[in-house]
Amino acid sequence: MNLLFIYRRDIHIEDSGASRTIILRENYLAAQPDVYVYTSYRHLSPVDSRITELPIKRLSAHKIHESIVDKGIDILCVPEGEHLAEMAYEAIKGTSCKIVTELHNMPNYELQYLYSTVSMRTFTNCVYSGDLTYSLKLIIKLLIFPLWKIRVRKSAYKKNRESYLLADKFVLLSESFIEAFQKAYHVDNQKMVVINNPCSFSSFLENRPVKDNVILVVSRLEEGAKRISLVLKCWSLLYLKYPNWKLQIVGKGPSSELYKKMSEKLGLKNVSFEGWQSPQVYYEKASIFLMTSAIEGWGMTLIEAQQMGCVPIAMNSFAALKDIIKDGQNGFIVKNNNINEMALKIEKLIMNQDKMYEMSLNAIQSVQKFSIEKIGAKWLDLYRELSQCHEQSKA
Repeated sequence: MNLLFIYRRDIHIEDSGASRTIILRENYLAAQPDVYVYTSYRHLSPVDSRITELPIKRLSAHKIHESIVDKGIDILCVPEGEHLAEMAYEAIKGTSCKIVTELHNMPNYELQYLYSTVSMRTFTNCVYSGDLTYSLKLIIKLLIFPLWKIRVRKSAYKKNRESYLLADKFVLLSESFIEAFQKAYHVDNQKMVVINNPCSFSSFLENRPVKDNVILVVSRLEEGAKRISLVLKCWSLLYLKYPNWKLQIVGKGPSSELYKKMSEKLGLKNVSFEGWQSPQVYYEKASIFLMTSAIEGWGMTLIEAQQMGCVPIAMNSFAALKDIIKDGQNGFIVKNNNINEMALKIEKLIMNQDKMYEMSLNAIQSVQKFSIEKIGAKWLDLYRELSQCHEQSKA
């Protein structure tokens, strides 16, 4: 079975959740007998040596078609379905190659992101930034918002609908996304398949050690989607009461300076900005993990935290959250935007170490259902099913 993955850029396992899950899947598939994995892009981090790169500098239907014919590709794998489905459909013409498209986010994420970027919370952050250019950009966004919203909605509708209609199979991250996708883009569910994202790390924390008094955030530092300002405001309610605890923020992004200025203006103590780092060692040491995202498809950092026994507390902003966190058992779910409730859950764990230890063990146990072996097997089954259809159509 020959698989060709196409993507708009080269990828590194640490550059995004989507890149990480694609590479994990490629490695799993390449290790299977009679499966040959090809990619239209280069890998900027080590991958299985059995993966063959066929880098295309300027992705086009013609060049993809040439690779399909030359390598006898059975299935064209399109993780960026909303961006590349039309090109993929053109590329397979004249062949019996099948297409699998995916949505690596929540349905309607484009509009949710737009709303988040012009929210009152974002404008409040202008006060902390002290950046005139940043403030002017937000004012311009507000002025053009009505027209911008129409344009984004129209574009998202066309792209996501095509991603479904032009594919042989279409993959969503959660059962909870099926109905929302159908309503948003007016399609049936006959070609839909649900496959969750896998765990990032190859092992799970064993013999859970004593954890440090650390509350952790691992995220791209981008206010529109990730809302780390809410973490800082939450910490402002706690840092004086718990001086032996600290907040660590791992990641980088366009809002990095905004958050540093905000931290200074709030007078926060015991908060550190670690920049971009490989996060596993941070998860291993931290006790509590926070997520305040406005938009998520799956929340890879949640299951990374659970793998390492770091108890997650997340705002209820995306439906797939409940696939990962069972509230009060392996983490906490709090109301969206509610920093007071988040602070109370943090205090509950700080004040009850036995409860935190119990939830930590539950997290490690529950997240094993997302191991690459279990998730990879679902992808393999899907591809084998389509490959059989491909062979039948060739015959």
